Amino acid sequence: MQNKTDDFWNRRVEAYRYLFPIGAIYALIGGGVWALYRIGMIASYPAATHPALMTGGFLFSCALGFLWTGVPRFLGTPPPTFGELFPVVAVMGILTVMPLSVGPAALYAAALWSFGITFAFMAGRYRRRTKDIMQPIWFVAVGLIIGIIASAILLLQEFTTLPYPVFSIARSFYFRGVMLFFVAGIGMRLIPSMAGVNPMPAMQLTTLDLPERRLLPDGKALELIVLATVITSAFIIEGLGKIRIAAALVTGAMLWVSIRGFNIHHLPHRGGAFQWGVWLAGWATVVAPAVAAVFPEQYVHAWHILFIGGFGLLTPLVALRVTLSHGGYNPPIIEKQKIVLWIIIAILAAAGTRFSIAVVPQEALNHYAYAAVYWCVAIGLWLAVILKYLRPPTK
Repeated sequence: MQNKTDDFWNRRVEAYRYLFPIGAIYALIGGGVWALYRIGMIASYPAATHPALMTGGFLFSCALGFLWTGVPRFLGTPPPTFGELFPVVAVMGILTVMPLSVGPAALYAAALWSFGITFAFMAGRYRRRTKDIMQPIWFVAVGLIIGIIASAILLLQEFTTLPYPVFSIARSFYFRGVMLFFVAGIGMRLIPSMAGVNPMPAMQLTTLDLPERRLLPDGKALELIVLATVITSAFIIEGLGKIRIAAALVTGAMLWVSIRGFNIHHLPHRGGAFQWGVWLAGWATVVAPAVAAVFPEQYVHAWHILFIGGFGLLTPLVALRVTLSHGGYNPPIIEKQKIVLWIIIAILAAAGTRFSIAVVPQEALNHYAYAAVYWCVAIGLWLAVILKYLRPPTK
């Protein structure tokens, strides 16, 4: 009995098989609350519930699924055991059972717990690495550290009153900064190939073999440090109320990332809807803060270009690629299918409908609901696809 128990907890697992479906559930509930509110099925105005579920639930679950799947391979180490992964899956998963009743505090606590465990996991894998880590992945480590601090502050704010600048800065990092660091760090490796502007790597999710082990291996280190400093400073400035300056700094930083890292100043030269979707999502990380900088009065609406058209589009597409490539399937079998095109169209429709509230604010509730319907259609299609391919192909 003891051996069977040990085997259960020590078996190697693929994190995406657990965390991607959990993220999809959060996405359906977090987006759907606006439609439910509009037709009177829920009574509480979901202004706090919606961002908590979408960021702390959907985006963070999927990001963690990717990190626990990809980082061991980046470092040339084994996948996690079920015992290592279980604390994250259990906490993120249990909240999907009662998401509308637990409140934002539970998701802040879940993020704090999960980011802390993930950081410890990555640090352990780094010490055991057989390959040198690629430079941009350090953005992920910075994102985790910032996520831990921001989650702790927001959780504390639920039980006491902190100075407003502290709370505001933490909120800016939690809802925007953490994911930007994740996207920049992983995206500089994968987006150029996924967007069809660079050839696909010979081996998925591997890193460069370098002769020496250095924290930041070559002369580009200073460039990346400056970039991380600019992004961090921008969200501190935003939290202090200087919205236009902060948005301009984020625009400049993400423009640098998009050109120097994502390489999306080139058009996709291969593939189909999948590649164009990744390309558009990459540019959303630049367009959203640029709109916020030019029209600071439309700040909240502008950032939804990033939330939906950037993070919200990129996450399902990257998850599809990860699910297929790690599940033993050939990614092109799905990338050119019409269902991917419909997922992209529905998400872009949701982004456009949500931003249109800036033009017709008197129709805000209706447009929230319309955008929610588009979003839930997209996520429903995406969930159907990943569930189909979660099991390895039969031989």
